[in-house]
Amino acid sequence: MPYLFVGLLLSVLTPYVQASHYEPKSVRFCYEEQSYRSYSDAIDSLSKQTKIIVNIARKACKNLGLSAELVQAPWKRCIQMFKSGQVDVLSPAIWVPERDEWGKFPKLNGDIDTRYRIWSSEIVIFTHKHSNLLWDGRFFTNVKAGIGAALGYVAYDRLKRLDVLPPVNFEIDQSFSLVNNRRLDGFAAEKISGMRILKRLGLQDDIIILDTPFIKADYFMPLSRQFYSHYPEFAIKFWQEIEKIRISDIENWIKQL
Repeated sequence: MPYLFVGLLLSVLTPYVQASHYEPKSVRFCYEEQSYRSYSDAIDSLSKQTKIIVNIARKACKNLGLSAELVQAPWKRCIQMFKSGQVDVLSPAIWVPERDEWGKFPKLNGDIDTRYRIWSSEIVIFTHKHSNLLWDGRFFTNVKAGIGAALGYVAYDRLKRLDVLPPVNFEIDQSFSLVNNRRLDGFAAEKISGMRILKRLGLQDDIIILDTPFIKADYFMPLSRQFYSHYPEFAIKFWQEIEKIRISDIENWIKQL
């Protein structure tokens, strides 16, 4: 009788033991179509920054013995698919507390674990060289026409909370033109990419960057809640692989942008 009980117990527990070590065969990544154009300068069909994202996805999956499925979509569509579990990874994404509702970011003792970032950057405020716009790290002063940012991004959400957004949202090239014509007080964008776009538009001598960064940001590859619930142990392996690639490759790739 005891042997029968043990046998029944093992038959019940075995699927759960196996499931805890089960790993996916592929990982679905979603990244913004049109070359992450809100914050980077488009080059051919893919920007250099987007190529880095693709390289990270492919190399991480290859090193882990998986296939990478790459999906391009508008940023807000990527977010929707990520929330619903249609894709497994949203790339790249800045962590803010409210995004914990979307998916799983790497954490250590409840705090974001920056070891597993893919890169760091500054989001700054671009304004006209003769503008009186000021930013002290907490509040703006001398806002008249508003300060723009790409819809759906952390910078946009923060500007909205500060109540300084313009009545109408514009694409980045048009926004810089409006800043140059003094019809928009400023625009928030990633520093290096924004400077490159200014150079392409020929506005680098007329538009400046405010001294105090608007946001100092680390970018991550968060996992969907659905994916994480199925593969919690694999999630750590995935983020550890991202760390290895960042140290060995990503920083050099970024320097080449």
